[in-house]
Amino acid sequence: MEETVWEKKERAAAEEAAKAVKENEKADEALEILGDPKLFYRITEIELEKRIVGELQTRQTVFLCGCGIYVENHNLTSFNLMVNSEPGAGKEVVTMNTLSIFPKEVYVKRTRISEKVFTYWHNPKFEPEWTWNGKIFYNEDISQKVLDGEVFKVMSSSGSYVTVLIDQKAVDIEIRGKPVMVITTATACPKKELLRRFPITNLDETKEQTKLITERQAENAELGVMDNFDERITAALGKLRRVRVKIPFAKRLEAVIPKEATHNIIARTSFPRLLDYIKASAALHQFQREMDDDGFILATEHDYNIAKIAFQKTTSNQFMIPLTHEQKKLLDIIRELQAELVNGGVTADEISEKVNFWEERWLRSQLNGLADSGILITGKIKNESSKRPAKTYRLPELNEIQLPSFGEICRNNATTATNATTATNATTATNATDATNTITTTSLCSCPSCINCRHISGGSYRKSDNFKDKPPQPSTDNDPHSQTGEPLEVETVKMRRSA
Repeated sequence: MEETVWEKKERAAAEEAAKAVKENEKADEALEILGDPKLFYRITEIELEKRIVGELQTRQTVFLCGCGIYVENHNLTSFNLMVNSEPGAGKEVVTMNTLSIFPKEVYVKRTRISEKVFTYWHNPKFEPEWTWNGKIFYNEDISQKVLDGEVFKVMSSSGSYVTVLIDQKAVDIEIRGKPVMVITTATACPKKELLRRFPITNLDETKEQTKLITERQAENAELGVMDNFDERITAALGKLRRVRVKIPFAKRLEAVIPKEATHNIIARTSFPRLLDYIKASAALHQFQREMDDDGFILATEHDYNIAKIAFQKTTSNQFMIPLTHEQKKLLDIIRELQAELVNGGVTADEISEKVNFWEERWLRSQLNGLADSGILITGKIKNESSKRPAKTYRLPELNEIQLPSFGEICRNNATTATNATTATNATTATNATDATNTITTTSLCSCPSCINCRHISGGSYRKSDNFKDKPPQPSTDNDPHSQTGEPLEVETVKMRRSA
């Protein structure tokens, strides 16, 4: 029997109601996921493990850089990343699977691009609503030609605004926005001007990692399937919005940059990158963070611990100079050669005999570049075959960056403040008859995450304009999670729902 008009209306209303209920359930699921204090670790340690074997710090770094799409107020180069390793090490597998957890509408992947593609790609004349802001661009196995191109170099730092000649007429083309740019390469080597735009992370090339990979491959072959990501997590990430972030404790972080790095101009981009990594974590946890009266999300200690992972992974030495896997191989060769010498350095000819992955001209260029950045120390020795002395290269001791814990930063700042206050008060008390009247005080910290400062000041806490009073909490200094960047045991925070 044919439905009556009334029955059709009732059925349509019921379908709409069911659809609304389903949408509400999805929204509640997303809020539950985004309200998880261990959200970052849930995604990078558990979810990504379904498709990626090992490489925990690498996938955490790639994912955090991807979260840069949710930050409005950041330096344009901070979330660029180069994943560099030997052919066959799994760069593309790690990078592609990590980025594929983001919603499809924000993720753009290409296996090949031309040198000038960003001059014309998504031209606002034809796509007036398009912007690269809030997008991730991933270029697999980028070529040296594209990497050296002026268009790519400019796009990676400031976006694209060019004037080109079309039919004998000068035409202005503005490509709106600038994406998070992630690239992989085995052989391409960035020039000096690109080093500050693309920090480098390398993969684990050990035998142990190879064994783990083959075991997983065998397991997948037996089961005939590969685990898929939880679609609810991808849907939840789609609910995040671009936000502005403040770091209440930013001034306290200035001292984490090693003195050796301050001699290199690249440090000017390294420190902002650390700050922006903190912002990316806060933006990911935006439903758990407080917001000030100006609409800024406020970063916490938890965000510093997460940022620490990515910063240390992309900073392999105290000079903060990004190094490709081939450059690291070169330094290992120099280290072995100079170990055989009593003192002094080794010549380019001596190094060239051991290097089989570069032509001599490129090798000498790399040696000079590493010397300019402070990684190598140059000298001269008498050359028996020529009247001119031979240039030598010596490798100083290189140390991996180890950022202090949040508690150590707070203690160091509190100690500095105490010493300064003591000195001031001692000067003021010079005219006093009794030296014991000199008052020593500790300045109170306005940072809500600064647990240790509150202990130093006797458990008191000065209310900040941006925060509500919070009671003192036990120090996490002896918690191994706070030292290693592993998940912190924290209470569930009430979610901030947008209006």
